[in-house]
Amino acid sequence: MARYWLAQCEGFRVKGPLNGTVEKVVGAVDQQSAESLVVRTAWRRHNIPVDAVDAVVPAARLIVVDDDSGEAAAAQPYERTRAVAAASSHAAGAVAATFADKAPPLARLLRDVVLTLALFIAAALVTLARAVGVAAVRVGQLAAIAFARLTAPPPARQARPRRPR
Repeated sequence: MARYWLAQCEGFRVKGPLNGTVEKVVGAVDQQSAESLVVRTAWRRHNIPVDAVDAVVPAARLIVVDDDSGEAAAAQPYERTRAVAAASSHAAGAVAATFADKAPPLARLLRDVVLTLALFIAAALVTLARAVGVAAVRVGQLAAIAFARLTAPPPARQARPRRPR
């Protein structure tokens, strides 16, 4: 019975000197025989030989490992590299999917912002042109008035009546 559960224990929690989750069962060609378990901890993967397993509790999905088994052997470097590559490719796929979902609305938002800004600038330029035009007309009027005053003959002086003394 224990051989069967050792061969089927992927995803079980591992308790003992090494706490983690069974990620893979390494075994012979026979489906019922397992040689070691690849246990994923927070930072690494470890190979635990089947001889180090003290008990299997299928109802709790739990494997208990002996304390005297010592440090479990670290997983092969290629297994870690493969796992990192799989995780990074999954992350890249997630980023690409998110970008594909978010890009069209983001492009529309950018287009709307640019159009609004262009309309605002155009309205400001029209207002500025009108203000410059009004100022130019007023300056022209003042120049015409000044020119008319300068070129007009001086007003004739009228003699004031003398006051009696």
